[in-house]
Amino acid sequence: MPENIQGRFVITRSIAELGPFVQRDILNALVDYRNFQDDDECPRLHSSGQFDVPAKSEVIRVFWRIDLFDPSYTEAPHDPNDTANVRRVLTLMLAQDL
Repeated sequence: MPENIQGRFVITRSIAELGPFVQRDILNALVDYRNFQDDDECPRLHSSGQFDVPAKSEVIRVFWRIDLFDPSYTEAPHDPNDTANVRRVLTLMLAQDL
């Protein structure tokens, strides 16, 4: 894996509205995430997933995905394997944001 992966991290408004303590728990769960499921179309790509985070009296299901863009973040990259010209965007969202 390349050492210098360029990209951005985005949270939806729904995640932002949960507050800093729940956001911290979500980020910790994301860092610890290991439940990768290979799908038929993209085995071992690991570009999306979901996990549950306890928050107050409920459990919140969080979804994440990684999308690939060109360096201007306006369109898909011409060559997804050209790491010098690919940018990744990691998005955290709730089910209502899908």
